Order: sequence, then structure tokens, then C-alpha cells
Amino acid sequence: MVHHRWVLTKFVITLAQLYLGIFVLSGTLDRTADSAAGSPVLLVVGAGAMASALGFQAWLSIAKPGRRTRWATDRSSGTAVRLPTARPWVFVAGVGAPVLDITLGLLLEYPMPVTSGALLVATVVARRRALRNRTDPTGSDGIRAGRAVAPGAAAG
Repeated sequence: MVHHRWVLTKFVITLAQLYLGIFVLSGTLDRTADSAAGSPVLLVVGAGAMASALGFQAWLSIAKPGRRTRWATDRSSGTAVRLPTARPWVFVAGVGAPVLDITLGLLLEYPMPVTSGALLVATVVARRRALRNRTDPTGSDGIRAGRAVAPGAAAG
């Protein structure tokens, strides 16, 4: 799950922007384009709100305010959990899947985010299995349950 509140906030804002853009702004844009006398006020206000939300998300990414969520602690010991870094294939696939999706969309003349969706499902399943199969909380399996360590500080 989400370990920091700022990440959860960015996720909620992204979903809101996506659906507001699809259901509110796209219809307003169509109506404004169809009629020369149409009032673009809602379009300007909506675009300004979208730009402001995007700026706020950028600030969240830099400032990282707030506390950790309840999902960030081990329930049995109450200590912070550090998740392992993803395997190299996840990073390679994360770059390659959108390229493949765009290529398929251009060839078929219809956008198809098939490989991105499949990659998402595969990584979620792999992560769940890795977390479920962990047996040693001391870190020999790549997952360390303990106090959060500041970047560059020695773990102890």
C-alpha cells in the first residue's frame, strides 16, 4: 500500500484530474468549439484548476510533507517497514511497455494500453508474492523490518 500521505494525496488528485478532464472539460471544450458565441469561462476556470493541481503535485513531490500512513508499519512489531527495490526487469518493462503500447496504437490506429495494464498486474502480483514469502525480517531476503533509516545513514 501507500507508505506516505503525500503519495496518497497525489494519487487522489491525479484520479480527480483524470475524471474531471474527461467528463467536465472535454464536454465544455466540444460545446465551446461548436458555437462561436459559447462562453469559455468554465473551460478557462477548469484549465486553471488543472494547472494549479499539477503545480501542487509538483510541490508535494519536492517537499514530501506529512507523516507516514498506517500501512507503513509492521503490525506485529509497530516498526517501519522498508520494501525492497524492484527487480531490474520491472524498470526495463516500465520503460518498454509504454513504447510498445504507443507502437501498437499507431499500427492499429486505436490506443491500446494492453502491455502497460499487463505489466501493472504482473508487478503487483510479484510484489505480493515477495512480501508474502518473506521469512526473515532481519534483511537477508531484501526486506528489512525496522526503524526507518535516513538516506546515507548507517543502518543499525
